[in-house]
Amino acid sequence: MRRFLVVVLAAAALTACSGSGDGASQTAEGKQYVDALMKSYETSAAKKSITASEARCISETAIDAVGVDALKQAKVTPADLDHGSGFATMGKKLAKDEVDQVATAIVGAKCVSVGQLLLKQGAAESPAFSAVAPAKVRCIMITLGAPEAAQQAFVDSLLGLARGNVEFTESFRNIPKTKKALTKCKVDPKLVR
Repeated sequence: MRRFLVVVLAAAALTACSGSGDGASQTAEGKQYVDALMKSYETSAAKKSITASEARCISETAIDAVGVDALKQAKVTPADLDHGSGFATMGKKLAKDEVDQVATAIVGAKCVSVGQLLLKQGAAESPAFSAVAPAKVRCIMITLGAPEAAQQAFVDSLLGLARGNVEFTESFRNIPKTKKALTKCKVDPKLVR
């Protein structure tokens, strides 16, 4: 019985990670939308901090969440998404409930570690952390980027939603959350300017 449970859990994990194959992103039309988002990624500044596999995960999750029919109904074509910020374009053209659906799916997929993203974008080099050991700064960034609220702030910013700025402030500039991260990472608050 125990072996059966392990096999079932392993199969479920593989299915969750690899996708079911019958999602919208796996159809011929869906692949065109994913390819367009990837083309947008390839020419964007995001390429410096988000890997191609992370970008593909986000793209496929977004297309799976909203579906090709909803994109067509909103008059979104692959050509609309292959330049500039494809996700922000999607965020502007889809209905609010569809954008929320996409955002929820991307947060749930956990394609990107927001803490790692902050580190890649140079947040650790901020003068505020100059007196803190690099390993401890890394711990702070990972801790602040882990909660779902931080993931939501990232996704909403990606989709060009104004609420992303408010969520970012709440997630990363919230004094109690920052103090909690400093405590977890064993950093004296006096060292952070």
